[in-house]
Amino acid sequence: TARAQVEADDPTDIRTSLASLLASVYYDIGDLASLEKALGELTGTSRALMVAGDAMGAARLLNDQAAIYLRIGDAVRASHLLEESRRLFERLAGNDLSAEIELAETEHLLARLPLHVAARPGREGDAIELGFRHARAAEATYRRLGATRELTRVWETLERLSLRKNNAHIAEAQRSLLLALEAQRELGDVLGLARTTAALSETLSTRG
Repeated sequence: TARAQVEADDPTDIRTSLASLLASVYYDIGDLASLEKALGELTGTSRALMVAGDAMGAARLLNDQAAIYLRIGDAVRASHLLEESRRLFERLAGNDLSAEIELAETEHLLARLPLHVAARPGREGDAIELGFRHARAAEATYRRLGATRELTRVWETLERLSLRKNNAHIAEAQRSLLLALEAQRELGDVLGLARTTAALSETLSTRG
């Protein structure tokens, strides 16, 4: 309905927001057909923004595309997009709040890469440590900005990284998951609750 009302000369930020919102709905539905529709929304809008000379608007869709490629299983393409996004938003984060949020999202997606990609033999520990650093960077930004919903997702990622490393961080991460559950109940974040509950179940199983 919203798209039907968008005109070709409407501000690019409206088209960008609409594409991102539609893609997020398709992403949450989650089947392959929906994920392909999400990519279609994002790549088509990104191309139109580039043609219009709005490189920044196009860049804001990079993380959305990367998240979908991760979900599909194309971690190589996701990693390429995230590194490109990180370079751009690091330059802008000091003076642009929206760029700070985009950078935190980028850090979180980079933190999740080790959960989707098998590291080279002998480098598994390094990959997990790098994931921790990215996740902590995202956590710090979301805490500072009071972005509770996003913060709970980072806690879930930290827990899954801890399980891969199987070290003393697990107990601390489990406490964070319990805090996440409480916050997600207050927010009514049903998908977040499902993810956190699954992570907590895996943790309890690992700890016996």
